[in-house]
Formats: sequence, C-alpha cells, structure tokens
Amino acid sequence: MDKELVMKNKYVKIFFTFIIGIVCLFGIDYVDAKTVAMGIKSNKTTVEPGDTIRIDLPVLCVAKGTNVSKIDTGFEYDSNALTATEVKNVKYFNGWKNVKDNLDDKNGSFVISLKADSSKNYINSDNASGDCGDDTYVTLVSGYELKVKDVANQKTTIWVLQDGEKSTSIDINIYKTNDNNNLKKLNIEGVEIEPKFSPNVTSYEAEVDYDKEKVVISAVCDGDNCSVSNAGEKELQVGENRFEIVVTAENGSRKKYNIFINRKEASSDTTLSSLKIKDSNGNNVAIGFKSDKRSYDVNVNNDILFVEFDAKCNGANCKIDDIDTKKLNVGNNSFKIKVTAEDGTTGEYKINIIREKKKSIIPYIIGGIILALLIALGIVFFIRRNKDKKAKRTNVEPIDIPEDNFDINNLQ
Repeated sequence: MDKELVMKNKYVKIFFTFIIGIVCLFGIDYVDAKTVAMGIKSNKTTVEPGDTIRIDLPVLCVAKGTNVSKIDTGFEYDSNALTATEVKNVKYFNGWKNVKDNLDDKNGSFVISLKADSSKNYINSDNASGDCGDDTYVTLVSGYELKVKDVANQKTTIWVLQDGEKSTSIDINIYKTNDNNNLKKLNIEGVEIEPKFSPNVTSYEAEVDYDKEKVVISAVCDGDNCSVSNAGEKELQVGENRFEIVVTAENGSRKKYNIFINRKEASSDTTLSSLKIKDSNGNNVAIGFKSDKRSYDVNVNNDILFVEFDAKCNGANCKIDDIDTKKLNVGNNSFKIKVTAEDGTTGEYKINIIREKKKSIIPYIIGGIILALLIALGIVFFIRRNKDKKAKRTNVEPIDIPEDNFDINNLQ
C-alpha cells in the first residue's frame, strides 16, 4: 500500500513537472496587470499644430518566471486634438505579428492583438524588467503616428490600453509658437524718421547734422517671446549709414527693418541770418541788413555814446565772436563781426559807424544877438513913427470959416 502511494505521488510530481515545463516552454496567453505592465512613449511631448507624434508601446516589465506569447493592447487619444495618420512604418518586436487591429479615429481609439511566432520570441523577465524597477523594457510596437490638429494651446493625454482598460498615460503639450515677427515700436532718440513708423513698413530714412556722431535706436517687438537684435547705440559716419534691425519671432521666423541715416557734411556757411544794432537811447539803428551784404556804413547823432550788437549766424553749429556793447568815439568807428562755420571756415561783416561831432553854440548865440538887434530896431522904428505922427497933428493950421456962412445945418 505504501509502495502504491509512493508511486502515485511520484507520477503526480512527474505530471506537474511536465505541465510546468509545457507552460514555461509555450508561454502564457494572457496579459494580466499582475503579470505584464504595458507602457507608452512618444518622440515628442511638446508639439505644435501640424506636428506628427510617433507612438511606441513597450512592455515595461514581466513577472518573473512568466513567458508572454500574446498581448492585447492599444491606446486612446482625444480625437478633437489628435488624428491618426496613415500607417507606414510600424514595426513589431522580433518574432511578433499583428493578429488583429482596429482604428476608430472618430472616437480616438486604437486596439491591437499581437502574438509571438514561436516560444523563442516570448517576452519574459530575461528581456524585459522583472520588477519594473529599472529601465529595461521591450518595445512591442513602434511607429504609430498621430497628427496634431489646428487647436488652441492645451494639454492632451494619450492612454495605453491593456486588455481593453486604460493603464499608464503620457501628456502631450500642444503649444502653437507665436509667428509674430513685427516691431511694435521703432524710435531714434532725438531724430525724426520718415515715413512715420508702421509695423508693415520695413524701410526708413533720417537726416542728422554733422555734429551728431552717435544715435540710439530703440526697437520693441510685438509678438510673445520674440527678440530684437542690432538695436542700441550706433556710431555715424559722414554720409549714408545703414542699420538693419532684425526681429525673430518665437517660431524662429525673422523680419528685417532697414534704417538709413544720412549724416550731413560739416557746414561752411559763414553768413549771418540777422544783425541788429541798438543805440544808447534804446532805439534800433536802421542798417538795411542783408545776409549776403558784408559791409555797412551807419551815421548816428553825437548823443549816441555806445551801441549794442545782436547777431545770429545761418550755418549749423556756427559761432560768432563776442561783440556785445561797443563804445563810440566821435567820427568813424569800425567794427568786425567774425563768423566761424562748422568746418572752421571764417567770414567777416564790417560795420562802420560815424558818430557826428558835437555842434557849437556860437552860431546860436550870434543868431540870437542878430534876432535881438532886429527886434530892437523894430521897436525903435515903431516908436519914431508914432512920434512923427503926433508931431504932424500938432502943426496943423486952423480953418477960417466966415461967420455969416455958418449954419448949423450945413455943419451937419
């Protein structure tokens, strides 16, 4: 009896050993979360509309002592943000083949059944991680592609399917980089540009005087995360100077703005734009000023003791020698107004002011005396004349009228 029991136990052990050997040899045709862990990988995690994402489905780990010969997997995605492209370059793990697949792009789902050709291609802890604790894995499927739709910036999630259930996932950030490569502001400190700034106008002109040796160009771009190069302080040469301002948009597109600044040559103008003379009485002296007339003669009265000059020159950055107030002597007084042009050329204006001599009072005295004598003579003459008239009246003879002819009526 004991021998029979021993023999039975021996046969049972042999049978179970055989079964275990068969299982180990041909693998286990199921994908239980406790046995196999699927994952998902993509070649990009930040994309723009129009980009293509490549999806890989790896076997991350397999329970030790387990041989996997068949797997049902796939992935789900948001069909509002992503769309499946034509399958072209899909690859499977060595010795595995696609038994059945189904793509439902409308609902964002792709499922696939894969199977090993033979036991030598089974997936186990020898080629995949045994405890999911390291980075050893088997890429079961690679090359499925999803295209990003033209959507707003957002985050979308792709889930890996394992036996029809969601497992792990990967987040894809859809970010449409800004393509705005326009300038928002363009300014040259202290200089006016032509035409007036507009983002769509890319060529400008300006002109500065000779003494302007440097300019500061300020430029501000309009887009998000854009950049501006070649702005700032610039040295100017005499003549035309070209500066290129480059705007780079977030997406890398570039736009160039050209500024042409003409620095004038040094001025040789030595003319005056105005010349005024004010006398010591506060009155303006008329000289008939003309810019191209270089010499003037002016007469003033003897009571003008000094004059004040006020002159302005025509040329850029020209200079006038100090003239201010000048004392006048009797007679000729010559003054020169020196004008120095920007390039060092000099020119002069000559003003000759003649101050009259002081007039003598003797003629006035003589005239007064003569006038007094004439008046005296007139008075004497008038008196003599009156005396003569009185004398004549006194010497008149009386008229003899006969009495017999006297009649009072005749008298009337």
